[in-house]
Amino acid sequence: MHRRLRHALLIHPILCVTFALGSWLCADGKAWAQRGEAYSQQLPSAPTPTSGFPGIFDANLTDQGRLGVDLPTTGINYGATTNLTVGVYAFSVLPLTQGKPSLVGRLRYRFFGNGHLSSVLDLHAGYTDRSDKGETLTLAPLLLFSNTAWRLGERHEVVLTLMALYLRLAEKDKGALGSANVSVVGLGGVGLSYQFTVARWLVLRATAFSIPIATSSVDSDGGSLEAGKLTDVNFRAALARGLASFRLGNWLLEGGGYVSTGGQFFPWLSVAKNW
Repeated sequence: MHRRLRHALLIHPILCVTFALGSWLCADGKAWAQRGEAYSQQLPSAPTPTSGFPGIFDANLTDQGRLGVDLPTTGINYGATTNLTVGVYAFSVLPLTQGKPSLVGRLRYRFFGNGHLSSVLDLHAGYTDRSDKGETLTLAPLLLFSNTAWRLGERHEVVLTLMALYLRLAEKDKGALGSANVSVVGLGGVGLSYQFTVARWLVLRATAFSIPIATSSVDSDGGSLEAGKLTDVNFRAALARGLASFRLGNWLLEGGGYVSTGGQFFPWLSVAKNW
C-alpha cells in the first residue's frame, strides 16, 4: 500500500477541476470577462517568451480564444477569457476506453494583476480508476496552487508558489478476503522561482520547492492492513529545478531537470503548442 501511495503521488503531480465545472465556465466565459472588466482591472504583465503557456511555477494563462497542448503532461488548455484558463489532461480519460470512470481537469484564474504583479489560483481536481483484475484502486485528488509573479524589470521575474494537496486513495484487494483500505494524504508546499529572459526566444528558469507539511492516515476494514499503519509515512521532500525555455512562434520547447532531496536527478523535456 505504501508503494502504491507513493506511486499515486508521482503519477499525479498535476491534478485539476471537474469537467462539468470547466464546461460551464467555458460557456459562461463572456460573462466572466464582463464582470472582470466591470469590477477590477486585472492587467497582465508584459509578455515574456513563456507567456501563453501555463505551467506549475508561473502565473501564465493561455491567451483568450486559443487552444494549447502540452507533452508529456498531455494537458489541453483553453483560454476562456483573458483571466481564465480551463483544461483537461488527456491521460486521465484513457480508462474510459475500458469502461472505467476517469477525468482530471484544471482551472486557472488570475484574480489580481497590475502590470508588474500578477496572482493566479490554479485548481486541479478529478477522479480516476486504476483498477486491474486482482485489485480495485481509485484516486480522488485535489490540488491547489497559488502563484504570484513579480516583474523586476524587463528581464527578471520572481514567482512565489504556495501548494496544498489532498489525495484520497481507495483500495480493495480481491485476494485478501475483500479487505478494503482508504488512505488520505495531505501535503503543503512552498516554492520560489526566478526567471531570466535572455532573448525574445530564450528564458532560463530556476525553482526551489519544499514540502514542509505532510500528513497521512488510513482507514481499514480489518482485513490485511491495520488501521493507522500509514500514519507515520513521511512525504516531506524538497526539490530544485532548472529549465531552459525556447520560444519558436507558437511552440515552446523546454529542457532541463529536477534534483530531489536525496540528490537524484530527473531529466525533463517538454513541447507545447498553441493554436
